[in-house]
Amino acid sequence: MKAAKIHPLADEEMFQASEYYKNKRPGYGEKFRVEINRLIDQIEQAPARFRHFKGAYQRNIAIGFPYAVVYKEFPDYILIVAVMHMHRKPNYWMDRTTS
Repeated sequence: MKAAKIHPLADEEMFQASEYYKNKRPGYGEKFRVEINRLIDQIEQAPARFRHFKGAYQRNIAIGFPYAVVYKEFPDYILIVAVMHMHRKPNYWMDRTTS
């Protein structure tokens, strides 16, 4: 099993989305965090399982939320590059593996 490292901007995206859902409906912020953590756990367990969709990037799509966890696998770890809303700015995160 490879450990996932979360890019600081991906972590901020998760926080912002969680706050949005928390304010939208009671309990939904926590439900969102649980779902994103479930996706990350699945990625750590079997990173090759999920479809490539932008070159070397892969994504795991959330259930019940319009979000996906976007990641890139490296030899020693997995980098979570975005917690991406699937209907906004599709390629905004692509430079995150170079920084």
